Amino acid sequence: MQTRRYDWDHPTLGRHETTVAYLLEPTSAGTRLTVCHGGFAGFPDAAAEHAEGWARVLGWLQAHLGCRLAA
Repeated sequence: MQTRRYDWDHPTLGRHETTVAYLLEPTSAGTRLTVCHGGFAGFPDAAAEHAEGWARVLGWLQAHLGCRLAA
C-alpha cells in the first residue's frame, strides 16, 4: 500500500491524502491485478476523476501486455 498526496492544490482534491493498494492473485490464465484507491470520502468529483485515470492507465497496461482486462 502507498499513500498519495499532491504537492499542489488539486482542483477537486486539494492536498488531501489518499491510499492506493495493489493485490496480485494467480489465476489459471495468469495474474489478476486489483487496484483499490481510497480516501475520497467527501470528494466525489476527485473520486470520479481518479477512477477515469485508473481506467486509462490500466488500459495502457493491458495494451502493453496484450492481456484481457476484467472489470
